[in-house]
Amino acid sequence: MPHAPARPTPSPPVTPGSTAPASAPAPGPITAPPLKMDDLPGFLRFTPAPVKARRDGWGEEVQLRFILHLACGASVSAAARGVGRSRSTAYMLYAKAGAESFARAWDTALAFARVARMAAASRAANRAGRAPGRETPR
Repeated sequence: MPHAPARPTPSPPVTPGSTAPASAPAPGPITAPPLKMDDLPGFLRFTPAPVKARRDGWGEEVQLRFILHLACGASVSAAARGVGRSRSTAYMLYAKAGAESFARAWDTALAFARVARMAAASRAANRAGRAPGRETPR
């Protein structure tokens, strides 16, 4: 007597508007690898401002990531949001006694981003001026 094929197991239900099974776990938060001062370019290295250890505070790694956001062109508000902190607490840390090195790194990061934006705009303008069929200005 031939053996009957096994019945397929039913799939978990799919919620409306979703392709994932309803029983699928929610994806966890994306975590970045730990960041250390040595990971920063030399001109952005600084002594982190002294702060009390708090889960929602401005610890060393949060300060490092904030400075990197600024150097990449983010505004102070966007950089603070990027590290899960507020703009007002960022400015409070900037003005805090003992945070002079952090403040210098902040200023340096903003200046770096400004120069990078100007260089990118200059390159774009140069490319536009050298479009095919147009003579390059001397």
